[in-house]
Amino acid sequence: MRAVASTAKKYGAAPVYWDNGETGRYGFGLFNRHSHAVTQQGIIDAIMSGVGGGGASPGLPSATYKIKNVSTGKYLDSDTNGAIILAAAGSYDDQDWVVTQHSSGAWTIRNARTGRFYADSEPNNAVIWNSGEVTPDSLWRLESASGGFRLNNEQSGRHFMYGTSAGEVKWNTGSTDNSTIWSFERK
Repeated sequence: MRAVASTAKKYGAAPVYWDNGETGRYGFGLFNRHSHAVTQQGIIDAIMSGVGGGGASPGLPSATYKIKNVSTGKYLDSDTNGAIILAAAGSYDDQDWVVTQHSSGAWTIRNARTGRFYADSEPNNAVIWNSGEVTPDSLWRLESASGGFRLNNEQSGRHFMYGTSAGEVKWNTGSTDNSTIWSFERK
């Protein structure tokens, strides 16, 4: 794919991906049509690096999403008093998150509910919503992972956001497993 994309760029052509909707034996899709999650990040990275887009960008557009923990199947939910928890899918805006790329290249994750702001890492391993300030605690690097993305906090010594079976949202110091993978479902 990288060779096709770079050759197309060299001759002024634009490579186009046609989604045949298949994910089985006779085809594949780069995106899940139902959840809008990326399913073939490696192919997207190859295409983007061939056209000069680099492979580090996760290919996630700034938009509003429901963010699901792959391990638990539950969603980030802004609870009262600054808490972020995991909860079953709901229709309220406390599960809607506006994901925007910051000028640093990291991302902010802001809750859509009025008065609730950015996902922020606290010193006690908790992840909360803050009162609106953008600091390293509220900036996250999106790292491609099988089934979604890992959210790596910009604050020194704080790393991956993860979800627990008890519905807690925390950050760790660098370990990666399914609890650190998040699926972004575009609204």
